[in-house]
Amino acid sequence: MNFSLEITMKTDLSDLPKVKDVYITMLPGNDFREVAKKAKELVQSGFNPVPHFPARSIKNLDETSVRGSNFYMIILAYLTDIAESLSYISSKSYKHVNNQHKKLKFNQLRDLTEIKDAIDHFSSEITTLFKDKRFGALNLIIAQKDKLNSIINEKINAQIDRTRNEESSPKNTTLYINILLETKDLLKSVFNLIDEYSNSYKKE
Repeated sequence: MNFSLEITMKTDLSDLPKVKDVYITMLPGNDFREVAKKAKELVQSGFNPVPHFPARSIKNLDETSVRGSNFYMIILAYLTDIAESLSYISSKSYKHVNNQHKKLKFNQLRDLTEIKDAIDHFSSEITTLFKDKRFGALNLIIAQKDKLNSIINEKINAQIDRTRNEESSPKNTTLYINILLETKDLLKSVFNLIDEYSNSYKKE
């Protein structure tokens, strides 16, 4: 039997059955930020949040509220994409280890560490800008997109060469490539989110 599940801001998530999609209804008087917060809780609990904004509520919004609600819905979508990418990487890695497949090779671990260090530096810069509310400088962060993607593409090509020329475990290679590809999707969502913040700041 198929059914949909809809919750409000006050719903206790521990009472929910094991379903994938959970609809979040924004009732009159609710703030869009409350919907975003509830969606984050759902993602952390393993659900896929589907925010539901009643048309009657949107119809009654003034121009400022419309821009604000659109911003929050877009940001929520990107945050959901980021959470799903992190969940995918964690799940694939856990299954690989739990099934006792061969561990990643030294070169693969070295390359992942290099990517991690680059993302850590990038994340630190983002955190500083948001903490200091220097949204006008977000374009400097966005300019790093090609550099980070280039690093990941370089590692993918290096793995392809290793696979052609060396004996390697199929499971091992699959996990490594999946991590790299999902990391590219993760960064794409992060840059989309930053770009949205930057564009919204310029409109103010």
